[in-house]
Amino acid sequence: MKRHKARIYQSDDMYIGANIKLDIRNTYYCIKVMRLKCGDQIVIFNDINEWIASLLSISKREVLLQIKKPTGKKNVSNGVSLFISVVKEKSMKIALRQCVELGVDNIIPVLTEYNVAMFNAQRSAMHIIEACEQSGRLSIPKLLQATTFLELINSTIFNKHTVIWCYEHVKKTMTKVNSIIESSEQIGVLIGPEAGFSNTEASMLKQKKNVIEVGLGSNILRADTAATTALSCVLFLKKQWQEPKVLE
Repeated sequence: MKRHKARIYQSDDMYIGANIKLDIRNTYYCIKVMRLKCGDQIVIFNDINEWIASLLSISKREVLLQIKKPTGKKNVSNGVSLFISVVKEKSMKIALRQCVELGVDNIIPVLTEYNVAMFNAQRSAMHIIEACEQSGRLSIPKLLQATTFLELINSTIFNKHTVIWCYEHVKKTMTKVNSIIESSEQIGVLIGPEAGFSNTEASMLKQKKNVIEVGLGSNILRADTAATTALSCVLFLKKQWQEPKVLE
């Protein structure tokens, strides 16, 4: 199969023959980074479909392309959400990018008692899009508004998931809850802040019937490492890498 020179996301409506003017970010990428020329073909997607497109014209500040044909790629869902405490920007970027590449469907930033960082929604959304472009996935994960810990555990989205709480103080491993993970339609992975949840927050989590405490080994992991490790284990146990659910 032919490998195209670039793959970009843009939210425009697309159909065969449509002329698409690229936004500022994609224009800069095509001209300055990839140094594309008229006639070059790229892949462009819009969260619904993916298309092969040909560059019609290029100027210093504008790139115009034409949609040629669909690639036939299907949208898939793994049924997994990430509830991640807001951590320092570098760790947050790594966690978001890697979890997007793995196939998470929803991302909910959580503000906890021991938070030491601010959440930048705009920058995080860009990290998510770039990870989708790089990894080849079609759907853009939903980035929900940052929420407090108390709001989270009382929310509908949290309580409709079976939540795997990655907690360093327990010895129970993912394999011990294999059957629960495999049989659950919606799985949530909960990652605490670098300093951990407060005693009050931990106590509240232990009272939730849909929350399962799971350890990730004897070492204490950074938030980004914990998120990637936990999500990888969940997807493996759900067998989603072999049999992803195709969205119609």
